[in-house]
Amino acid sequence: AIAYDWLHDIWSDDQKTTIKSNMIKFGLNRGVIAYTNSDNKFTGWWTNNTRGNWNCVCNGGLTLGALAIIGEDDTGTADQILGLTVDNAVTNCAQAMSADGSSRETANYDYFGTTGHAEMASALLTATGSEFGLLESNKAGISLNGLYRMYVQGPASLFAYGDHGP
Repeated sequence: AIAYDWLHDIWSDDQKTTIKSNMIKFGLNRGVIAYTNSDNKFTGWWTNNTRGNWNCVCNGGLTLGALAIIGEDDTGTADQILGLTVDNAVTNCAQAMSADGSSRETANYDYFGTTGHAEMASALLTATGSEFGLLESNKAGISLNGLYRMYVQGPASLFAYGDHGP
């Protein structure tokens, strides 16, 4: 999604068509399947009350993919994905941080999820002028999450708890 967007002006028409069709086939369509649970091999368990990195990363990637091709997608898949991911991320991804900024997950997973959350909010803001509540719905937790990152990092390494390694 990022490469398609950033290099859009230098891709040939054939390259754009190939990239766009593959993004739809192997990315966005799989996202629709995940949300509708229409394939027993690929379910969207992370869409149901999963407040953490899985929700942020999956919704973020799908959203960036949809935004990158939305004006060129004649299948309607990009619109469909945005109708699924944004509200779900506000309800789940944005709520991953507690009101004090700490994470429900270990430091590495918090970093992974926070990156997906930030990329999604930034892409939505850049493309549409709105972050659709991704930053406002949990303003206290999100604004204090940087402190959590500092406190969980000791003088030598991250504090090892949960499934976080040394």
